[in-house]
Amino acid sequence: MAGFKPVQSIGGAPYNGKIIHLGVAAGHATLLAKGDLVRVSGTANAAGLQECDAISSSSLITGVIVGFLPNFSDLEQQGLPASTGGTALVAVGRDMLLEVASSTTVAITDVGQNAACVVTAATLSGGLVHSNMTLNTASFGTATDQIRLEGLKDGGTAAGTICYVRINESTLDTVGI
Repeated sequence: MAGFKPVQSIGGAPYNGKIIHLGVAAGHATLLAKGDLVRVSGTANAAGLQECDAISSSSLITGVIVGFLPNFSDLEQQGLPASTGGTALVAVGRDMLLEVASSTTVAITDVGQNAACVVTAATLSGGLVHSNMTLNTASFGTATDQIRLEGLKDGGTAAGTICYVRINESTLDTVGI
């Protein structure tokens, strides 16, 4: 599993599918996929939608892409290719728990720590687009790291363990962009 997937709220309620629509500028540089974390860019598109793009390994996070509005001129399009404008469907919320694979072995004592994301552009393989973003479990750090580790699925600790995380550094409660 790669990429981030909303699963429930921190209070235990299942993910309810709430999303916001965010524009993606035609000049964005990488393939975007479901599971990629994005941040708002501070500009809007011609339709008035606030625009977003993939995060960097140190940027604030707005939410996770859970889909895209269809491109009716190319119904077979997977993800959102680089240099192609579109609309991303983004799940947002600091109380949202996400599942994500760990990049390295993770210890049970790491739960409660903060970490950055491993930000790698999505790839197209076998006709499917895959998010390659993971949690950087190689170095847990400061209170200002992007993601907070909330638990481990099935108690696993090996590389690739599915982790429950939440957004720690969000654009939703920060002044300015």
